Amino acid sequence: MKLNISLTWKKAKTFFLSHKKTSYLIGLFFIYCCLYVDYVTISNTCHKIDNLEYKEGVVSYWNHTGGEFNDATLKIRNDTNVYITQRYDGWLCFQHNGKKDETVTFYTVKHEVKDGKKGIPYYGLCEKGNPRTTLWLFFDILFSCYNPVLIWWALGAIGTILFNFQIIRDYFILPLSIVVLGVSLLMFIIASIS
Repeated sequence: MKLNISLTWKKAKTFFLSHKKTSYLIGLFFIYCCLYVDYVTISNTCHKIDNLEYKEGVVSYWNHTGGEFNDATLKIRNDTNVYITQRYDGWLCFQHNGKKDETVTFYTVKHEVKDGKKGIPYYGLCEKGNPRTTLWLFFDILFSCYNPVLIWWALGAIGTILFNFQIIRDYFILPLSIVVLGVSLLMFIIASIS
């Protein structure tokens, strides 16, 4: 017995169109998921910004793994710690690449533990004398705050696109879905390239 996806989708759509209250509740749940992720990531970012520690040193090693999203590793002379970050490495990337023997500045978060055997997360790497603006530092930290809530972000984004945009034709929920999803996507995109 073959599963006909288009027929199943048509039956589901008919069901949700005929049960408006249930559809509104599901639509509001997806909006709530997006808002929850935005709130958690912004509040965690603000908490981390309040606990930043300034670091400075000469790069002895900087490298990143291959691919679009990858890990970068930083080692500083006369420092036993290894510093790491996650970064986007596409054509539009505003993160600084550390060069050997270059004097750099960066930030870590006080009392942030090492990520397993990898190292201590760092943020805002830049050449000494050329600091990153507070805006870009905020988005650099924001990107790391998506990891714990990535499932909720995906659920909210996919649910809003597939359900709210397809099923709900209400003049309140549809525009609200567009605004909330737009803000969530914009924040994630800027954070990933910062």
